[in-house]
Amino acid sequence: MVNISIVMATYNGDKYITRQLESILSQIDANDELVIVDDSSKDETVRIIKTYQSRHPQIRLYVNNKNQGVISTFEKAISLASAEIIILSDQDDIFKPNRLNFCRDFFEKHINVNLLVQDCVEVDKDLKILNASLFGYLKSGPGLLKNLYKNTFLGATMSFRKKMATHFLPFPKCIPMHDIWIGLSISLFGGVVFDREPAISFVRHGNNFTPANVDIMKRLKWRLCLIINLIKLIILKMKFI
Repeated sequence: MVNISIVMATYNGDKYITRQLESILSQIDANDELVIVDDSSKDETVRIIKTYQSRHPQIRLYVNNKNQGVISTFEKAISLASAEIIILSDQDDIFKPNRLNFCRDFFEKHINVNLLVQDCVEVDKDLKILNASLFGYLKSGPGLLKNLYKNTFLGATMSFRKKMATHFLPFPKCIPMHDIWIGLSISLFGGVVFDREPAISFVRHGNNFTPANVDIMKRLKWRLCLIINLIKLIILKMKFI
């Protein structure tokens, strides 16, 4: 049976972390792990996680000595994962009840799939449905150029084979977010599937971290950064063909 590492970055998430932990731990297998890297929270997030850790040995908690930012924190969490399949997790969403088994079965059956992106239901802080399909809203789908132009790789809905991490780690310093870099990098190697089975309730509470609302020059710099680093990855790939 395929084992799973759920990797989560946390920061001042004590309002939401409990229900996310409950949704994950209710379906986690004894041989799976939940790797959490906290980015030096100032609230009760770490205390809450430690309370669950005392009852669930699958939780591996690491705390940054100082705030590193979400990209670096996810980079650390991914590098610490040990299972064959890695599932990305935000601190404030809610896993659908069968997500882990779905991913486990999917990767066992589809040996050529390297990255699975699942749809999600968008909800508000009270879990009222805002959008039944984020795929439909974003017009999500695979494709390097498509997602370079308009990203539809949403980290909280992504899972991938650990072996792919050798291609995208360490993260380039100039990327806008970790999810677009992971998605584009794995797209170079193929085996990317967008599946309409909802993976999570994606919670919009007004404090979500997002690189939106930035000026056009910043966006152009991000795109240039992604293109340059993708070219570097292509050149590296060709050396081993």
